[in-house]
Order: sequence, then C-alpha cells, then structure tokens
Amino acid sequence: MPFDKVAIDWLEQYSLTGKKRSTIRIREKEIKILNRYIAKVNIDKISHKMYQKILKDLTDKDYARTTISGVHTTAGMIFKYAIKEKLIKESPSIGAVVPQKRLTVEEIENSDIEEKYLERGELTEFLLTVKEHGLTLDLEIFYLLAFSGMRSGELCALKWSDINFKTKEVRITKTLYNEDNNMRKYELTPPKTKGSIRTLDLDEEIINMLKAHKKRQAKLN
Repeated sequence: MPFDKVAIDWLEQYSLTGKKRSTIRIREKEIKILNRYIAKVNIDKISHKMYQKILKDLTDKDYARTTISGVHTTAGMIFKYAIKEKLIKESPSIGAVVPQKRLTVEEIENSDIEEKYLERGELTEFLLTVKEHGLTLDLEIFYLLAFSGMRSGELCALKWSDINFKTKEVRITKTLYNEDNNMRKYELTPPKTKGSIRTLDLDEEIINMLKAHKKRQAKLN
C-alpha cells in the first residue's frame, strides 16, 4: 500500500480522537510535505535511510526546525499505525534524528536579535500610548493580554458572562479559531488542552476598566 493511502487512513482515525480542527490542519500540512518525497512509495519499501534523507533534505532547504520536528512526529504516528495494521514490521522513523544546523560566528553576528517580550518601561510606554491614541476597548484588551497571561484567541472569545466582577476573576473556557483568516467564518472551540481551561485573577484596575466600559455600553443600548 502506498504511503499516501496509509496516511489518509491514519488521518481519518486520528480525526476521530477529538483533536481540534487546527491540529488536524497542521497534520494535513505535514503529510503534504512527506507526500512530496514518498507519496507513491509502498510503505513497506520505505527504509530508515530513505526517511532520514527526507529530514536532511528539509533541513538543507531551510525549513524551520519546529516544522521538521512536526513532520517527524506525524510520520512516526503514521508508521505506528501501519505496524498496527500489519503493513510493516518496524518503523523507519525509529532512531532518525532531526538535523541541528550549527550557526557560524558570521551568521550570528549578521542576524537580527529579536526581542520576544517588552521590558517594563517599554510596556508602560506602550500602554500610555494606547490610552492616548487607542480605539474603543483597546486599553482593556491590552491590559488583559499583558497582565492575565491569556492568549489572544482566548481573549477574542470572551463574553461578559465569563467575567465575575464580584470575585475579580475571568473564566477561560473557549478560544477563537479562524482557519481562513476570514473573521466572518470564525468559530469558538475549546482551548487546546484541558489544562488551558482555567480561572484567572484580575487586577482591580482592569476590573474597574471593564466595569466602566460595560456601563457605557449599557447606556448606548
């Protein structure tokens, strides 16, 4: 049986396990990458050497290491399924490694250093700018993101009923999923993991901001 057919069968079973649509979509993309190399190769003819060459070639083509690791994980699950279906005896992905490219000194010196987080002073300056020039709800939104730790998709999915003004807490039970970047086609889905369903304490200042906005909104309605 060719690899692409086995991959389709595996994906059908994988989809039945309750995985989020976003996760299924990632697996589909990773299968497409594998199919470029071994789509029509019979799965019992895929050797460890052949599979390792795929990972090396992806590295040589400058795919992100996280992408290659995802491809490796998906391939491993497909081969494990093939073993269960008695199509192969062992997985060619066992013992394979995702190559680690070593940067030269020149590459490090010529690369831009990316700051992932705002320093305290930078955050203060940003929030002051939002307060002065931001649109409706911008200040409340960025305060929530900065001081609650919730993800942007979780914030976009919030309803007023998720906020308990008495206990000063917000309940995270859902996230916004938008497959095609079309905001008219969004859907609300459970968070990525059960651990992501949580209750967060909110600062008094944020609670007061949200209360004030809710009162203004009530008057307009």
